[in-house]
Amino acid sequence: MTRAFRPLLFLLLAFTVACHSRNPQERYPFHGVVISTDMRAHQALIKHEDVPGLMKGMTMPFNIHDEKVLAALKPGDIIQATLVKEEYEAWLEDLKVTGSDPAYADKPATSSVPHRPTPGEAVPDFTFTNQTGKLVRFSELRGAPVLLTFIYARCPLPDFCPRMNANLLAIAQQAAKETKDPHLQLLSISFDPEHDTPDMLKNYARQWTDDLPPAQRARWQFVVPPKSELKDLLQFFAMQADPDQGWISHTLSTTLVGADGKIIDWYGGNQWPPEVVLQDLSAALAAPAAKPGS
Repeated sequence: MTRAFRPLLFLLLAFTVACHSRNPQERYPFHGVVISTDMRAHQALIKHEDVPGLMKGMTMPFNIHDEKVLAALKPGDIIQATLVKEEYEAWLEDLKVTGSDPAYADKPATSSVPHRPTPGEAVPDFTFTNQTGKLVRFSELRGAPVLLTFIYARCPLPDFCPRMNANLLAIAQQAAKETKDPHLQLLSISFDPEHDTPDMLKNYARQWTDDLPPAQRARWQFVVPPKSELKDLLQFFAMQADPDQGWISHTLSTTLVGADGKIIDWYGGNQWPPEVVLQDLSAALAAPAAKPGS
């Protein structure tokens, strides 16, 4: 073998290994109706039918990479497309408009979220049941900061619930490396009480917490609220929802709460990096404590 040929062979082998190690795409037929579009986020909010073999029908934002296709969509457009799923992302392609739904057509794009968490605002004393079946009140978490997000165990799209849990895991691992461990508590809140029982959440939690030290593992709870509090809980944390009508618009909402039970900051969507939360946490811990009554 000549010396000149060896680098070419090495590159060929590397390319072959990379191709075989890449996770294959999963593709699913997709049907739904457009509720609204967001050019900035490259997404459309779509109320979709069941995706056989992947997920039940619900309302949630989907990535659409083709800007021309996204710009042409209107509320009420009935669409068919292919949902493409990889390890870290999912998106719609081959999208076609097949009709119009008068229930959504020609309606102005309005937000159904009446509230957005504000720094300094106290979190209401919501109640939950965690993965061990224990009743947990939010007020019981005071004394250490809390980072909470919303998930449901059956969420199959990698850039939604799995990414939120992955971000929480990365933050927990990095916080543990700090000289002063803030004893950060993590809360993954399910908005699917019909399905996410304590036993279900217990099994689901293992895939995220098993690599953490026991002390940190104990500080990450997977919880579900009672149905009677679900609507108020989702609205407070800027989750677009109307459980009374039987649908949830699966937006993404993550909130950092201080040891005093008051909001430090809120992070919408899935584009925020864990480093931002760690910086906000460090700044809050370094700030002088507020005087009683202030």
